[in-house]
Amino acid sequence: MDKIIIKQYDGQERDACIRLLRQTFPGSSDESTFKWRFELNAGRKPLIICAMKGGTVVSFNSWIPWEFSFRNDRVVGFQSGESATDVRYRGKGFFAEILRAGCSAASDLGADFLFGFPSHISFGAFYKTGYHPVNTYFSYLRPINPLKTKPSESILVQPDSLFDSPLTQYDRITPVFDANYYKWRYTNNPKNYETIVFSRDNNTIAFFFRKKKWKNLTEFLLMDVQLNTYNPVFIQTSINLLDRFLTRKAFCVRTFFNEFSHRARALIKYFPIRFKSKYHVLVVKPISTRLSANVVLDCNCWDIMPHCVDYL
Repeated sequence: MDKIIIKQYDGQERDACIRLLRQTFPGSSDESTFKWRFELNAGRKPLIICAMKGGTVVSFNSWIPWEFSFRNDRVVGFQSGESATDVRYRGKGFFAEILRAGCSAASDLGADFLFGFPSHISFGAFYKTGYHPVNTYFSYLRPINPLKTKPSESILVQPDSLFDSPLTQYDRITPVFDANYYKWRYTNNPKNYETIVFSRDNNTIAFFFRKKKWKNLTEFLLMDVQLNTYNPVFIQTSINLLDRFLTRKAFCVRTFFNEFSHRARALIKYFPIRFKSKYHVLVVKPISTRLSANVVLDCNCWDIMPHCVDYL
């Protein structure tokens, strides 16, 4: 009987991984999503750990590298993302072995911590291998008024003015947003996204959306908000213009954020409904000494939005 071998992906397993994804997630994972995650990112090298039997991939997990800003420094987190296990090999402990191997490999690649948003099925394996639940992010909804008219204000195509100076909170772990990230996350992604930008008097705010279906209704998932000011009058005006732009296209806008960040404080009053049945649990595993575990595992030290969730 062939022994299960845990190994790091080297490209030869590409077709087998894609085939396993298609079997596990038909209609949502395919070659185009695999290429986007692991081959189009111009930054650090992604990480994939495979469980092999007889030369065939029976399980794998992936980690995508992210740069974060924290206290005027750059730190690196590897996000656990797309994974799949052949139905015949589930419940046998292989996934936990893959997670342990991923921790060692990510450390060699310079990661400061591992993080992810596991499903309820895989949560136990993450917890047993040293990932700590840091926070539960519930969805916030903004109903869209179907009677508002379209705005007359111009809408830009790309948030070029934000690439040089987006606001970040000094004492929050925040994903780095720049031109390379924008190109990879939104332009090269096989899923369809929409960017809406409002500018006035050198104030700029950019909204990044994905249209989704929920119980036969259409909603807009607000992936991210980048802005160069917290001016409350400008933000309120932009939200009003956004409502007019989205009217008749969907019934609501949904998002999540850390309620204790500056960005959330600027947005939260415009998302009056807390939707507890839609949530994501952030788990984190510190693996370097550059950041204190007391920081990485403190829910108040994060400023993230849905674009950090790999499958959204």
